[in-house]
Amino acid sequence: MRRFVLLLCSALPACGETEAEPPAPTVVPQAITYPDIEANDLFGAGCAYASGASMAPIVLANADQAAMKIGGRIQRFVVDPESEGAVLGSRTRYLAEDRVLYLTVEGEGTQAGDETVNFTGSVRLVDGAGAELYATIGTVQCGS
Repeated sequence: MRRFVLLLCSALPACGETEAEPPAPTVVPQAITYPDIEANDLFGAGCAYASGASMAPIVLANADQAAMKIGGRIQRFVVDPESEGAVLGSRTRYLAEDRVLYLTVEGEGTQAGDETVNFTGSVRLVDGAGAELYATIGTVQCGS
């Protein structure tokens, strides 16, 4: 009987493990480049969200909309009118047909240039059912 339990336990992947690895993100955003900004008219005051130690923006957000590059295309999100304000008119929540984009900016920030301030912040993308598609923490650069 003991042998059966040991065999059964070795067949179960979680048997004896205390922590499971989080699932891999199902959406992998790409860096928004200057040609993307020009081609999609993404100019203006707002915030650029990067992932980890990178400074390449994966989200651009302003008072009217946010944009992410997914699968080589810019996806636009409209402001949720009930979301809270953040920095330079950007908001904390933006909506697309089947996705919700949550953005945070933390702390006071540090001056990065004449018209820009760097913060720490986060990006979280969920589907319509609330399942997480992507999440990261990194630098948020806000300016005009």
